[in-house]
Amino acid sequence: MPSPIHTLVTLGRAGVLHPDRPDRLVRVLLALRRWGRTPAAGYETGAARAPERVGLVDELGPLTFGELSARTN
Repeated sequence: MPSPIHTLVTLGRAGVLHPDRPDRLVRVLLALRRWGRTPAAGYETGAARAPERVGLVDELGPLTFGELSARTN
């Protein structure tokens, strides 16, 4: 199991953690704490950072990260 510091460094290099508004950063960290390293954490961090961006496209059309979060939580 990697140390918390190793995890933070890895997330920083991957672009998951970067300077952002404090309220968004708190939501990102809470999502990572709740969901760990799962696709759900990716969608929740997307919703925290850019809820208006497209997060999924299927045969019914696009859904934003915010819409995905609202529908699943």
